[in-house]
Amino acid sequence: MLGLEGLFAEEGENFERSNESSNCKPGLPQPPAKRAKCGLCGISNQGATCYLNSLLQTLFFTTEFRDALFSLGELELGSLTKRNPGVKVRVIPLQLQKLFARLLMSDRQSVLTTELTDSFGWINNEALQQHDVQELNRILFSAIEDSLVGTSGRHLINQLYHGTIVNQIECLVCGKISEREEDFLDLSVAVSGTSSLESGLRNNYCDTETMSGKNQYRCENCHKLVDAKKGARLRSLPQILTISLLRFSFDLIKMDRYKETGKFVFPTSLDMSPYEEKSDGGALYELFSVVVHQGGAHGGHYTAYIRDADNLGQWSSPEEGSISVLGGQGSGQLDVIECDSPIELLQTILNDAPGKCLCMDRLGGEITKKTGVSWNKRFKRQYGPIAKFILKYDDKFLFDQSSNSVSLKHYATAGSSAPSNQNKEKVTVSDHTQTESAETSRPPSPPPPSGYCWFHFNDSHVHPVRQQELESTFSAGFDGSVPASLIMEVTEENRELQKQRDEYEVELNKLNLHVHFSDWYTVSGGALQPRDYQTSCLPLTLDRRQNMTDLRIAVMELGGELVPENFVIHTMRELPSGYHLYTQLTGSEEVTLQSLGVGDDSSLFVWDGQTVDNMSVKVGEETEPILLNIAPPDGGDSLIRGFSKRMLLDEVTNMACEEFNLERSCVVVQRLVGKGDQKLLAFTDEEMKTPILELKLNNGSEIFIAKSSEQNVRQVDSSQNLKVKFTVTIENRCQEGDGPRQIVQLQALSTDHVALLKTLALSRFGISEILDGGRLRLEHDTLGLRSPLCDEIPLSEAGICKDSKLVLEPGQAPTSNQITVNITTNSVDLDISDTVEMLVDRNQSSWHLRKTNWCGEAADILTDLDSTLEHSQVRDGDLLILEQGRIPPKGFISPEIWLYPMLDTAQQSGKSGFLSWLSTGIQNLWNTSSGETTAGNKKAALLVSEVEVSLDATLDDLKLQVMTLPAINDLGVPMTDFLRIRVIEDGELATVLKGGSQTLRKLRLQSCRKLAVQILPQEENLTANHIVLEVRQRIPETKTYAPGQELVWNVSQGATANSLKQVVADLLLIPVDHILVAKHFPKKYEWLIIKENQRKSSGKGGKKKTPQKSNLRQSPYHIQDGDVLGVKNLQYDPLSHEDFNTEEDERGLEELRRIVDEKKKERDDKKTRKTGDFDFSDKKKRRPEASLTIKVDDFT
Repeated sequence: MLGLEGLFAEEGENFERSNESSNCKPGLPQPPAKRAKCGLCGISNQGATCYLNSLLQTLFFTTEFRDALFSLGELELGSLTKRNPGVKVRVIPLQLQKLFARLLMSDRQSVLTTELTDSFGWINNEALQQHDVQELNRILFSAIEDSLVGTSGRHLINQLYHGTIVNQIECLVCGKISEREEDFLDLSVAVSGTSSLESGLRNNYCDTETMSGKNQYRCENCHKLVDAKKGARLRSLPQILTISLLRFSFDLIKMDRYKETGKFVFPTSLDMSPYEEKSDGGALYELFSVVVHQGGAHGGHYTAYIRDADNLGQWSSPEEGSISVLGGQGSGQLDVIECDSPIELLQTILNDAPGKCLCMDRLGGEITKKTGVSWNKRFKRQYGPIAKFILKYDDKFLFDQSSNSVSLKHYATAGSSAPSNQNKEKVTVSDHTQTESAETSRPPSPPPPSGYCWFHFNDSHVHPVRQQELESTFSAGFDGSVPASLIMEVTEENRELQKQRDEYEVELNKLNLHVHFSDWYTVSGGALQPRDYQTSCLPLTLDRRQNMTDLRIAVMELGGELVPENFVIHTMRELPSGYHLYTQLTGSEEVTLQSLGVGDDSSLFVWDGQTVDNMSVKVGEETEPILLNIAPPDGGDSLIRGFSKRMLLDEVTNMACEEFNLERSCVVVQRLVGKGDQKLLAFTDEEMKTPILELKLNNGSEIFIAKSSEQNVRQVDSSQNLKVKFTVTIENRCQEGDGPRQIVQLQALSTDHVALLKTLALSRFGISEILDGGRLRLEHDTLGLRSPLCDEIPLSEAGICKDSKLVLEPGQAPTSNQITVNITTNSVDLDISDTVEMLVDRNQSSWHLRKTNWCGEAADILTDLDSTLEHSQVRDGDLLILEQGRIPPKGFISPEIWLYPMLDTAQQSGKSGFLSWLSTGIQNLWNTSSGETTAGNKKAALLVSEVEVSLDATLDDLKLQVMTLPAINDLGVPMTDFLRIRVIEDGELATVLKGGSQTLRKLRLQSCRKLAVQILPQEENLTANHIVLEVRQRIPETKTYAPGQELVWNVSQGATANSLKQVVADLLLIPVDHILVAKHFPKKYEWLIIKENQRKSSGKGGKKKTPQKSNLRQSPYHIQDGDVLGVKNLQYDPLSHEDFNTEEDERGLEELRRIVDEKKKERDDKKTRKTGDFDFSDKKKRRPEASLTIKVDDFT
């Protein structure tokens, strides 16, 4: 017997309080939390495995099942660590043992089931598909039985859960009883039409049905149809009885499943003797587990209420306030997989978090972990970035910018006083009863008797509940022996967990401070300025739980002689004008740094509290300096310095006049007003007596000193070079690591060059060397990071103005005659994860560039390689796509040449001479090469090469160039007339190119990508009056055709149906009166029978109308090169004249009809839909339902 009663008591409480009081740190992974106060362990949800978790917790608390499972050792099950080749390991029982051992002993809030589900063979996101717990129960029991074949536990499931039902039919004439036995592992009871469990069981196993009238029973003893009674009884009951409530029904009007939500109650003790065939009085069962489903028929959440019969946990009175067994806490409120409300999803996740607070990066990770989809893929298109969404709903979420964390303001869970009208669980109650239960608050009650403590298992969360609550809603120690190997394994896991928690606590409470000493600073420009930016501070690391005494000792050890005798410490912050001091750290020596507001990455200033560099220093937020740019009247250098925000504008003017040697009475102060064509407007006398903060002057604001004679309002000339500096912010991205990045604010003139600003930034960051000299880039609020800036251009030309944000990064800055082009690729063959600025391969020329539109989609191809980028309208920072495929020079095409076999013709019978030799050479070529299978030919097409030819070249020129290709040249084709060139469209042979003197441009080959070459048995010189067709004769009484034969049809005498039938009859040697010809339309999967339809020409002037012969080149036949003609010999196939379809055609037609029917059904639904009717189009598109399976090896 293991002493597990007090294993997780006090330590769990301490750790929980520590977690709740601590703020999470961005980027710091949090170790698993300790067990809850109740001492029981939950199971983490893999996405939609709540149904599995509820069943596993029920099996774990089933003492008989757990003891029997632990009694099986390695000799029978094998070992997961000691692999023995040739011996099958019973993985599922071993993983169940491992999971149960962790649920017993692991010091964590919840354990994972990934190893168990992997043993199920769930490797294709089955964890994101929810199933019914009854279905899982049967499949899991079957898998356990199959896994325990040949072991001492082979009868485990039968001994605990197996029962027998007997179905009986009693003849009312002779009294003969016919019966049939059925085995069961769980009993199914319909919820519909019943109000309690007893009534449902009575309907199934007490009441009988009379079979009479048309439903009479044929009695084997009476040998006739007779009246009979039909019913079912329980012949044998299992040791553990599982009852599944059938709560789902089907609506034949809406054609959809729905969930029964009527009131249904059941007792905590159930006497099954009234339903037995032969009762012995020992069929009394006690309720110990209820698996609950919350949600609808297509999604929801499973939780479990389980009685702790073995006293494994420590029951305590639930928290004060309303208690609801029905409304789960945390993720149990909704199915996060199906949830469409980002507010509910975030509230659910934050409600589960320690202290109801998470870092922003951890929150995004939890969304992906729980739903399987990130915020960007699921909600960003509709709701925007997650940070902006949280700030928008500040009434529900609290965002702390200092720690980059999000917490809940208030969240009305199902346990609050707000009534809920959702469909709640597998066995649910009326809304009235539920609301009463939810709103009722009661004083703490004494704990239940030993073995009768109930707990609510909601995935990773476990909470105690009262049995009274369970009843109203629906109306000791462990004595098993855990295998020693599992005890050692879980104990080692606990040691590692504690080590992780200790390290996490240290890292979580670590403060990285920057300590500045007064000897390193001077007072200038209204603020503290470091004498040397590179050595202006020293790093200091402390724990936030340390006190002032620890801080003062650490500062003295760090500074040594730099620390004054009686020193004070102030918090310090860098501003555009310099550094400023704020709060003095005072208080009792036991006050912690955290309570003093000292956060991570804080700056502290150590001084005597009076002067710095023999000059007095103002402290506090009230004296915070604002950086102003003051321009003199003569256009000289501006005065840039900080002034206390409470200083009057008149005092600022006096200081400026002293700096510029001006008489105060002779000047006025002006500011820029308006947008576009700005004007200078003088401050009034009242404004001169106002603090600069109330005048809405902020860092970087410009004011102008003018002589009194120029005090009238005047327009500012945009070309005038006002030497007024502005403030820009620069972020250092040259540093390595994931820590906070350095940020500085610098002042510059619009006429300064980018190179000067970069030099100032390098100096302030203390960077002496940088890769390739470094470069600056603008960071736009919406467009993101822009292209690198040229060092040689002024800031105004680079688009840098007041309050611009820039980034300093490694890399070479472009020169004045260069632009930066971003290149990406759509090819799956290249492994390029990010967009690159430049990608050049001198040895590979089969690539081309194309521009993109405003949203990054592929646009025009850059075809003119000799054109400049400016002429091609490629701008600085444009995104180009690199695609495979070489672009030929202007006026040229480079099609692929494919060698196609010839169809059989009548002229090919009896091959000899050149034809026989040529056929042998082509056959050898096919045998040694791999090609593409074509639809019309059994043989394959062979890719020969790619040619580059001018569009002004003739067809004969193209044939000569093709003849020079090695594969064609080896065949010894004597002249161009033995070659036929055709266009390939949709993978099929189409137009035959005719007229050797025609240019390729006139033949419309500008966009041609593939050409087919056929080697002819004899010379050929086709004209526009020749059409090359493929003729296939249908095999009688089948849906197949003989191999195709080629037909060259001369239509110089007219493209009539009779003419076509005659040439086809001559080709196939069939009497013309016995043939029927049809053209195939492959995209429609149809055959159109060709008939001679004579049309009458319209008569004019009273003349008689004369019939005209049809032209098959026109509608509806459109006969052209490459068409396939089907031919029937009516002499041997007299039936079904119009049926030319093949099996492939029939499959294609069926698919087309299905698509048409679906569209028609959608249109009809929209027409017939009325207000209040069930809306099919608005119904949420659900994930297709997948079958639930567990894979088990064969152990027989």
